[in-house]
Amino acid sequence: MNTQFLIQLIVNGLVVGTLYGVVAMSFVLIYKATQVVNFAQGELLLVGAWVCWALLTKYQLPFWIGMPITLVFMFIFGIAIQVVILRPMIGEPIISVIMVTIGLSTVFQAALKWIFGVNPQPFPQIFQSQSISLFGLQIQTVYVMSLVVSLAMMVGMAWFFRASKYGLAMRATAFNQQVAQSLGIS
Repeated sequence: MNTQFLIQLIVNGLVVGTLYGVVAMSFVLIYKATQVVNFAQGELLLVGAWVCWALLTKYQLPFWIGMPITLVFMFIFGIAIQVVILRPMIGEPIISVIMVTIGLSTVFQAALKWIFGVNPQPFPQIFQSQSISLFGLQIQTVYVMSLVVSLAMMVGMAWFFRASKYGLAMRATAFNQQVAQSLGIS
């Protein structure tokens, strides 16, 4: 086997592994905070991707403007889902909340197929060059940026939950809600 090809596969595996790590971190964060597996999480990511795609292609916004707008939109959209759909489920059996997230997943899938169709659409080119030559390897720029952003998110989340006041409060609440409430954490 060609050594350079093996190294290329290892680098690609590292990038994909960090992306899976961020996804796993998201599932754990949601589960620890709510004790519910959110089956609509992937569809929320898909909503964000389609919103960003629409901003970049239909409205011709540059990526550095479209991405922050997408983040703000998804932040507001997530809060709206929490307030309108999930908060009224507090106190209901866990299976009911899980069924609601499965229903949300189905609704989002159907709505996105209705709005954007079922044919795959190419995402516009974001970076000037498609690949970077690093130690003789050709690595796609998107992979390098995915790796950097994923690692930054992991480090940021680790700092947040170990050093910030809100992160420590969230950890305490996830560990034992009653004890956290008795210590004044809402």
